Amino acid sequence: MHKSIGNLVGNVIPLCILIYIALVINGIVKPRKSNAFLDSPPGWFKLVLYSSIVIFIILIVLRLAGE
Repeated sequence: MHKSIGNLVGNVIPLCILIYIALVINGIVKPRKSNAFLDSPPGWFKLVLYSSIVIFIILIVLRLAGE
């Protein structure tokens, strides 16, 4: 039980970080310090970011369905 909760938390934390970065890129959340890379990221970075979010969501759903 505790191991499965730990695995779930271990997957949710990176997902939250990726969602936060996506919100910063889209201008919904304003960071304290401006970052030139996040102000105008290249297209490949957005592709990798959004695909990582989808992969983490799929991983979490599969982990929950397997228990």
